[in-house]
Amino acid sequence: MPKTGENIKCLCEGKNITVKELQEYMGFACPQTIYRWFCGLALPNVDNLLALSILLGITMNEILVERNYEEVEQSIKNRDDITDILYRRVIKYMFSLCRDCGDAGQ
Repeated sequence: MPKTGENIKCLCEGKNITVKELQEYMGFACPQTIYRWFCGLALPNVDNLLALSILLGITMNEILVERNYEEVEQSIKNRDDITDILYRRVIKYMFSLCRDCGDAGQ
């Protein structure tokens, strides 16, 4: 996240957009969200990312730093791995129940 935050800050500075102007454009009551982006403590949500891309005249992909794509991809892979593991455990458990039911009925 820090790289994307630095990128957002750099892009805004390059267009001479102040934090106050960005805050007003985004409709934020206070600038803390923007500072959190700049410091890499948070990323803009999809709606804010779209608004930023329109303001800056670039694509959303140009705002995000590639490393974040890798982090997101890894996060999704990890989630898929966990889902697969849980799925296999549930199937194994279900088969054991079926096996137990079959034995009990005989």
